[in-house]
Amino acid sequence: MGPRESDNSVMREAAWVLAMLLRDNTGRAAVNHMRRLARRAGYSLDELSRMDAWKLLPLAHGPEEEAVRAFLQLTRRDRERAEKHLEFCQTMGVGFHLAESEHYPAVFAQKLGVQAPPLLFTCGELDLLTTPAAAVVGARRVTTEGGVLARRLGQTFAALGVTLVSGNADGVDSAAQEGAWQAGGSVIAVLPHGVGELREPRCLDQSLYISEFAPTAPWETHAAVTRNSAIAALARLVCVIEPASMHGSAETGRSALTHGAPALVEPHPRQPARANELRALGAGLLRPDGRLDPAYIEAAWIEAGAAAPPPAQGELFA
Repeated sequence: MGPRESDNSVMREAAWVLAMLLRDNTGRAAVNHMRRLARRAGYSLDELSRMDAWKLLPLAHGPEEEAVRAFLQLTRRDRERAEKHLEFCQTMGVGFHLAESEHYPAVFAQKLGVQAPPLLFTCGELDLLTTPAAAVVGARRVTTEGGVLARRLGQTFAALGVTLVSGNADGVDSAAQEGAWQAGGSVIAVLPHGVGELREPRCLDQSLYISEFAPTAPWETHAAVTRNSAIAALARLVCVIEPASMHGSAETGRSALTHGAPALVEPHPRQPARANELRALGAGLLRPDGRLDPAYIEAAWIEAGAAAPPPAQGELFA
């Protein structure tokens, strides 16, 4: 497991970031706007907490004003609640990483901008965040054929030396992860709940579990939807199997296509509408001739790498 960022300054800053995130109606963008404004003024959130932060309002523009007001509404109880979460992380060996951390994925800042997760919690092999990755996501209620396809895709990417990114959900996600592990591959699982809610984490020497939600946060629908953009951002290529709903794995495919990454889709045999929508946006077929061809997947992976922009260090607060 990688090192935890637990020095005092990081702990204090992370506590204020988490305190904002734990308040109702304060999302990723508000926290990032607040930190960007604070950086521009030359302060950390912790330093601002001991000052008159109202002084920042004349410097704020548009959504930054609402971010300042949200910060000013934080109470001592909010801060203490966040600190307890971070202390839990230290006790349980869970890492926490601000956007400026060396372990924070640069692609989040590059692709998601102000919607990048302000704080990331991790359990497992941090080095996997620096490896090329492909995502396999899809229906929870997958058909038997779709489950076999997902497992074989996980095995195919493992054979190519490609890290699998998935959402750790039932159905397609679990089948793909199982296939990757069985073939000796590595997995990054992006969780829709806190890392502390993870039951029996699998293959920690081959895996990394990450979450943007507080360590004890339960599964919620909005969290499952929110994390889809993170899955897409981490992947060079996204494969979507039997998408059936508007906001699930189809959204991961749409997010990838929006940010210039290719997507391949396998339609649901009875509900092809979502797959057709992805096709209209530029997604290719996962099995153009009705069978999974590892050479076809490898060619798609190579093409995706050729089209990807050169890696660069993302900066959320420039």
